[in-house]
Amino acid sequence: MPQATPPGDGPTREITVKTLAGPVESDRLAPPDIVKIDVEGAENEVLGGMREYLENGGSRVIYVELHRPTDWRPSIEDFGSTEEAFLSDLQSLGFDFTVLHERRAVVHIKASRG
Repeated sequence: MPQATPPGDGPTREITVKTLAGPVESDRLAPPDIVKIDVEGAENEVLGGMREYLENGGSRVIYVELHRPTDWRPSIEDFGSTEEAFLSDLQSLGFDFTVLHERRAVVHIKASRG
């Protein structure tokens, strides 16, 4: 399975990125109540792409597999953020969070609101 590569490290591949807003606003996709984020360190980028949707009340639960720094896999810090900043962003969007499980450098989080 391909691994995410932090910006500036190793080979790159151009990909097309779409936000959740487009398909939801055009009624091609029902707004999801529950979202899972598992992106090998790029969690903050995903949250940023969902920000407007979440600020407008979208989704009530977000599950996140957050990757802490290691020397063998990309982490949130490799993508210019921190675990603390990510969790603070969730809180600023009205979410409370619970750590469900921690295993080595991986943390599973449930964030919910209302």
